[in-house]
Amino acid sequence: MKRNLLFAALLFGALISCKKKSFTEEPIAPTLPPIELGYSKLTTEQHKQALEQNGLDFIKKINTLPDEKFISLIERLGDLDLEALSNTIIGRELEAIAFAGRNKDAARLFSAVTTNSVAKTTDLSDYYGIYNWDSKTEAWIKTPSTSKFEVHYPSTAASKTNDALLTASYTASKAALYVDGEAYELPAATNVSLSVSGKEELKLAGLYEYKINGSTDATPTKAEVRLNLGSFQLIVTAGNDTKTLTSRVVLAKDSKELLNLVSIGNLNGSYPNIEDLETVAEVIKDANMTFDVMNIRLTGQANIKVIQDDYDANDMLTEKESREKQVATMNKNSSLFAVYKDKNEVFAKNEFVMVEDSFPSYDYDPATGDKIDVIRTRYYLEPRLVFNDESKVSLKTFFGKGFSKFIDEFEIFTNKF
Repeated sequence: MKRNLLFAALLFGALISCKKKSFTEEPIAPTLPPIELGYSKLTTEQHKQALEQNGLDFIKKINTLPDEKFISLIERLGDLDLEALSNTIIGRELEAIAFAGRNKDAARLFSAVTTNSVAKTTDLSDYYGIYNWDSKTEAWIKTPSTSKFEVHYPSTAASKTNDALLTASYTASKAALYVDGEAYELPAATNVSLSVSGKEELKLAGLYEYKINGSTDATPTKAEVRLNLGSFQLIVTAGNDTKTLTSRVVLAKDSKELLNLVSIGNLNGSYPNIEDLETVAEVIKDANMTFDVMNIRLTGQANIKVIQDDYDANDMLTEKESREKQVATMNKNSSLFAVYKDKNEVFAKNEFVMVEDSFPSYDYDPATGDKIDVIRTRYYLEPRLVFNDESKVSLKTFFGKGFSKFIDEFEIFTNKF
């Protein structure tokens, strides 16, 4: 089984949510942005141009990621089949990063360090030693150590010397994860460094805290992961005090912030096991979020439990009536705004509408059994952008054209992996 050490970070991935604020049981007023900002007077096409340029600027900043040395270094280490990589938490983190790089998955490359598969892992101390790769015998030579874990290996298949160095240290928590009655260590602190010819190309540092639930399990309460990948830096923090979940993700290059996601959610009081979770509303009462990418900020909030309770209360209505209720509930209990950070101007807000869609279908005549052609109608919620002039455009229409340059550049970037 997998144990998510950053439960909050993953849970908030599905939420629309804004600034750090306490929520009450009353619905959130959705008509104003979280802070008083004027609306941008750009036209719809000018907004598209601004958004596309923001995306192009972001790609320009991150387009060197596939060329960073750490990817090939981890892949090379994986090729040499070091047993400790497969059997320790630290090793599995590195393997996850290597797998993402090998499979051209940039998103997974960054999320790899937020989840640890700890079942059936072995303590890092069991593998303490200084490992050197012998190119002649194509085998590892281990020098015993009671305090060190070092791996010296050739950085490429053509390297004649062991010019790459991996060092790792690990402090176990007093908390443990129990699987089928067997206890497995959870980390309190991890540190990993990967360098070639004396230059550090990867550094991973993690701090973790847990609340022990009786004598059988532990719930993550705090986590901080700092990952340096060449010129890139990733910081992930999360907290869970049983009342509030918080998380923050920052991506920077050369210490200049490119992306920043902050999420906060108030808990309902119930706290089921993750594997028993059916809806987010079982855990989250309300949530808020800010998400910055370069010059664009999305900021929003949602009363998750109120929305879910209303959905459940109306599930016996006709489809049309149910959707009408859902639209009213969503617009009353959620808000989402997009902002230009440099000008402190809102370029659009979000609202939900009900859309009808008619399509041909058929029934059978109960008396004759003959097929009868009919027209059916389905109803669904559609988010729409609302601009300064009160014009409204669906997300599908808005993003349907006008972003060809960004799409082309993004494909070029992903193909580099």
